[in-house]
Amino acid sequence: MWGKKIKFLGDSSYAIYMIHFPIQIIVLILIDHQFIDLETLKSYKFLIAFLIFTNLIAYPIFKLFETPMRKKITRYFKY
Repeated sequence: MWGKKIKFLGDSSYAIYMIHFPIQIIVLILIDHQFIDLETLKSYKFLIAFLIFTNLIAYPIFKLFETPMRKKITRYFKY
């Protein structure tokens, strides 16, 4: 039941791993320019928003880049 609903997390896990650090850097830049208050970072709502945002960015990267590249690499090394 839950497997199909959260399958995207497993599919996009490498993209999540690759994109979370640049997003953290962007957050630090926003803090440095005082667009985000440090107290905001202590909120659980910020953590949830960060996780959702990271997944929303990572899944299209998985679909549009990682999957086609995996297919090309597989075809290339198959011959």
